[in-house]
Amino acid sequence: KGVVKAFEEESNNSASVQILTTGEVPPPSSIGFSCVYLLVTNDGKYYVGESDNIGQRFNQHQKAQKDGLLHFGFFKLPQPGGKSLARAIEAQ
Repeated sequence: KGVVKAFEEESNNSASVQILTTGEVPPPSSIGFSCVYLLVTNDGKYYVGESDNIGQRFNQHQKAQKDGLLHFGFFKLPQPGGKSLARAIEAQ
């Protein structure tokens, strides 16, 4: 199941996905929100995760990838209950 579709089904909301590239930072509007993210590495691996600090998590993933990230997209979750919703989506 797609990550965005899972969010929309779990929350009855539509997702606004934001894409980050190397060197970018998430917008200030994402601070303080639980987020679900999907990354694609340059070697074609996919990873879905969740974080309460998307900027820090993005930086950690960038540092861990020797060849860099091909794509990194995320969406923030509504408050309250964002963390629980994030984990439910990540598990799907």
